[in-house]
Amino acid sequence: MTAPTNKHAALRLMASGRATIAEVAKIVGITRQSVREWAVNAGLDVTKARQQFLAKLWQRTQRAK
Repeated sequence: MTAPTNKHAALRLMASGRATIAEVAKIVGITRQSVREWAVNAGLDVTKARQQFLAKLWQRTQRAK
């Protein structure tokens, strides 16, 4: 069983788009399916969050040029 603090941190990372389901699963040491269930139960759209995070990151790098 994963500690509640690990689950909370993992959900925050995914909600912000800073980590994918696969990355969280590897860090926490559980299956991708379990992490996907966490995200679904929390109402997260991990793919959309990741896309938004990467788009913002891209925009920042383009402005810095």
